Amino acid sequence: MEAIDHDFVICAPLDRAMLLERQSRRPSENMPMTILPNLAQENEALKQKLADMQALLAAASKPKALTLKVSEKGAISVYGLGRFPITLYRGQMERLISHAPTITAFIEANRALLATKD
Repeated sequence: MEAIDHDFVICAPLDRAMLLERQSRRPSENMPMTILPNLAQENEALKQKLADMQALLAAASKPKALTLKVSEKGAISVYGLGRFPITLYRGQMERLISHAPTITAFIEANRALLATKD
């Protein structure tokens, strides 16, 4: 048979001062009750805040107008189509614009295959 080693904890009895201290931490009957906030008012305020935040989000996610700028290197930058601008030199932009009917026809022919992101 194997010897079993037990760990024992010896507890000292509580002295009177410790007992009184523990009892003094308990809430007494003559303590005032905590007043809870008006939950209906808080709920309405949170609903209004949510509506305001949703309105800001809707305004931020609307498509932005296209803007054009001349870059430091003299190219044309088109802002407002995506996260980053599309930058082409004048010759590239003129060539792209001259092919607009071909691009439009291609888009119409492949409308079912093309994804849209507005």
